[in-house]
Amino acid sequence: QFQNAKEKFIKAKERRKHCAEVYYQQSMCYKNQKNTKQQQASLENSIKMNPSQSDSHRELGILFSNQNQMNDARSQLEEALNLNYADTLSHFYLGKIMIHMKDYKDAEQHFLSSLDINPKFIDCMIELAKLKLKINQENEAKKYYMKAKEIKPKLIHAALEKIID
Repeated sequence: QFQNAKEKFIKAKERRKHCAEVYYQQSMCYKNQKNTKQQQASLENSIKMNPSQSDSHRELGILFSNQNQMNDARSQLEEALNLNYADTLSHFYLGKIMIHMKDYKDAEQHFLSSLDINPKFIDCMIELAKLKLKINQENEAKKYYMKAKEIKPKLIHAALEKIID
């Protein structure tokens, strides 16, 4: 009897994970359609069904940041990182939020973590270069921008081009 109950529990848990994945995939469709209300609802349902799905937390954080709800965005992205610290995009978007919140040191740490995971993440190099420029570390800004240009030689960013001339 105990074994039967245990098997039912395991099956129910697997169904919940499957439903969470379905809600997550549905949210990506809504994202492509730019239907943010339905995207948010699907992501919230995904998290209810499987709170340990870091992708759902990350995407909800990104959605909140696009809606300028920075505290909610930060909370979701931090939860995504609690679940999966190797999530490059969560570090990247959390870095961008930290810049918005004027926490430049934390922003830098998240960008560096993102680059540790994916050393060829050009968008992250650009954000880090812009941050370094913002805090008057032009040589560091130049270093990251040049690294990005090594990977993508035709890359041009107007504000950063000025520091390499």
